[in-house]
Amino acid sequence: MVVSAPGIDHRWRSRYEDVGATWASDGDAGFEWCVLDGYGNDLPVQRAARAVCEHLLVIDDHASLGSYDADLVLDHNIGAGDAYPPGARCLLGPRYLLLPPGFGDHVTRAGSGKTALLAPGGAPSAGTVAAFESAADALMAAGAQVSWLRGVDDVAGAMAAADVAIAAAGVTAYELCRVGVPSVLVAVADNQEPVGRGLADAAAAIYVGRLEEADGQLLASDALTLLEDADVSASMVIRQRRLIDGSGAGRVVSAMRSFDLTFRDADADDAELTWHWANDAAVRLQSFDTEPIAWEAHQAWFARHLADPRASYLIAELDGRPIGNVRFRHDVDGTSATLGYLLGPDHRGRGLAAPMLVGATEHYLRRRPGIDVEALVKPGNTASARALDSAAFEPMGEVDGALRFVVRARP
Repeated sequence: MVVSAPGIDHRWRSRYEDVGATWASDGDAGFEWCVLDGYGNDLPVQRAARAVCEHLLVIDDHASLGSYDADLVLDHNIGAGDAYPPGARCLLGPRYLLLPPGFGDHVTRAGSGKTALLAPGGAPSAGTVAAFESAADALMAAGAQVSWLRGVDDVAGAMAAADVAIAAAGVTAYELCRVGVPSVLVAVADNQEPVGRGLADAAAAIYVGRLEEADGQLLASDALTLLEDADVSASMVIRQRRLIDGSGAGRVVSAMRSFDLTFRDADADDAELTWHWANDAAVRLQSFDTEPIAWEAHQAWFARHLADPRASYLIAELDGRPIGNVRFRHDVDGTSATLGYLLGPDHRGRGLAAPMLVGATEHYLRRRPGIDVEALVKPGNTASARALDSAAFEPMGEVDGALRFVVRARP
């Protein structure tokens, strides 16, 4: 995979290098993917990018661009969805948030108990600065320590040192959620209002409204409430970390890599290969029924599955070679489907399971739009659980002795 992503290299390079990708500069041509990130990337810009790349990913906020000629559209904002055209293949919501390096699992809070971080944004207006300075004065008068998020190389570390934050409701608000810092948010731009409202509705922050509706005293008062009420702050942190788990870049990469694969319906000629795959020792170990499968039993099961009008049996191929299969079977009402899959033993360890799940599910949902897809995993099967998570299946807890993962389709 050859990728060009002008302006956002720091958020992508490590993830792509993990899967063996090479990197292209802005002037190079012939790369597989181009990533456009910015408010000026309208249809003419998208079509110009298509002329020099095989696939295109467009990053947007709140469907601001309106029209898309892209393979993927990414909007990491909470509540993203309804405004996007039905035909666009979208990666929506905070589970796809792209975080800079430094926001991994190792980030732990280290506040002193009464430290407030002020984060007015990258280019704050004079009014924004005045409101935040007023809040700083009120916080210090109440005995809190105050620091500012500006000119800081280690952003995650600066956040981890805080016990509360007052911040503009942009990307910084999501980063604070990842670190787990109870936050008071204010919208200093129109596109920050849905972020503030969404995080407040999720109980992951306090949102005071637009800047002109707030003042420094109000910001400071809410921040002091969070400093003084440990129970409210702890509950907020739990919701923040559920919302932002730090794995968004991996899910985006899985979606992009799914374009390397093709999918076709299984036929009778696939019976023997799928039997060998199903009888692999590692597969049997992680199956709910661990007994080896007899050839005659597999033949009968395979024939029934191909003939079942409620079933869809897909073979995934890479460069024309079968690498695995993904099976779907919908319920009588046609409102949900159960997924089963396996990756051939020769193709494990290459990071292909999640892209296969993404691509197969997308292929299936094109045939049956609006259906929910669930997968059941044997407890202890961490590899499958990780693959489903990277494929943006949401963990839903345990049911009947199995871990349940669900992906909900856009209507």
